[in-house]
Amino acid sequence: MIRRLAIIPARAGSKRIHNKNLKIFHGKPLIYYSITAAKKSNLFNKIHVSSDSKKILNFSKKLDVQLDFIRPKYLADDKTPLREVLQYVVSTYKKKKMNFDEIWLIYATNPFITSKKLKNCAKAYKKISNKNNNALVTVTKYNYPIEWAQKISSKNILKPLNYKNIKKSSHKIKKLFCDAGMINIYSSKSFTKNVNISYFPFEIPIYSSVDIDTVNDFEFAKRLFSDEHI
Repeated sequence: MIRRLAIIPARAGSKRIHNKNLKIFHGKPLIYYSITAAKKSNLFNKIHVSSDSKKILNFSKKLDVQLDFIRPKYLADDKTPLREVLQYVVSTYKKKKMNFDEIWLIYATNPFITSKKLKNCAKAYKKISNKNNNALVTVTKYNYPIEWAQKISSKNILKPLNYKNIKKSSHKIKKLFCDAGMINIYSSKSFTKNVNISYFPFEIPIYSSVDIDTVNDFEFAKRLFSDEHI
């Protein structure tokens, strides 16, 4: 039987949106949606909210997520890579004699995460998990071709980043994708030293994922969100 660990990183500091993880979104704190989806999926042997915030951890307890340990301050600044946070959680559980086959990163600030999406990701990961260094990451395609990107000059004039690309027809441009900021799945072996990880995409419709980082993201997500995500 596959043993799965879900890690939901949710540090206290947030520069663009104050207390972002607990900001009320359609009547619930943002992190509520990730925790509830993980619990409803029944996929996980352990759900761990990695935080240095007592408020976030206390809210997690109200949703019956057991607190096993707190994230240390040195891993709670905005310069710490998420991989280091995941590594810390995995190694700490190993010290507690708790080992897992799959390590899931579930973002705390994407209210579009649902139990259905989690289950679909589990099925997709099963197909590519034959190698220990294979991982799955949710992606969305860019809304517009990035070849058409333009910048605003100091004189408030639009200038293409690349004049040749701006003239390309859309049918000649390849689809390009970005991390959806939703779900990543790794094998436990991915957290050993000197492992090169191969990432496989799991595409999410562009209208079904907003990783909230700014106030504009928050307002955009509110407009997209519907009852199907609750």
